[in-house]
Amino acid sequence: MKFVFSHGLIGAPSDWTKVIAALEPLGHECVSLDLPYFKDSITSIKDYSDQAFEALAPEFKDGTAVVVGHSLGGLIALSLSDSFSDVFLVGTYTGFGSYPLPRRKEKVVDWLAELVYDPSAFTQAEIDSYLDLYFSVMKSPGVLRKMKTLKTATADLQHEDYYERFQDKIHLVLGEHDKLSPPEIYFDLKQRFPGFQLHEISECGHAIPLEKPEKLAKILHKFAVERSSTQQNINLKAS
Repeated sequence: MKFVFSHGLIGAPSDWTKVIAALEPLGHECVSLDLPYFKDSITSIKDYSDQAFEALAPEFKDGTAVVVGHSLGGLIALSLSDSFSDVFLVGTYTGFGSYPLPRRKEKVVDWLAELVYDPSAFTQAEIDSYLDLYFSVMKSPGVLRKMKTLKTATADLQHEDYYERFQDKIHLVLGEHDKLSPPEIYFDLKQRFPGFQLHEISECGHAIPLEKPEKLAKILHKFAVERSSTQQNINLKAS
């Protein structure tokens, strides 16, 4: 199966490295998007998703691939629902947080620890990498204006319309201890949109691709196997 991965706000394509490393030996094709969240010319979620989709190789644009989005990247994935066979929303929140982002190094380290259930899930090298990425973003020109644009863009996205139209292809993946996107949000969505498929990862926080990449890969692989089996049965009945 083909998978397209979409990273979160303070993230990078490398967030999916361990997930992809677990999937590719099983025969899956994977690509990780590099999303320009702070590009001045982009002012809506549709702008982000259109640019991301345009950059994909043709084999990932034929409607048979699966898009997997984490955190804010899940909204990119959601807005691309009509271009993919299935959509996995991983720790995806439905609004842009109004909490203040930390400015001091020690506060950022504390903030990173809040994104996982077990802070030791982050290696020192990963912490250093995210500190570099975080401060490069926070020091970029016009960052506060761009954050405001992102907040407006997420508010303008018609989440409920997408949920209603595409609920039969949407999968919600949640971390048991996610503080940014609490599980209660997903349980409520599942009640209101029964077509959703719900997958819960235990002992996991918000940073699911980093904290539990193998478990996430297992969910994706199981889905791919079941989908392949279903298609084979349909083909047999048709013949």
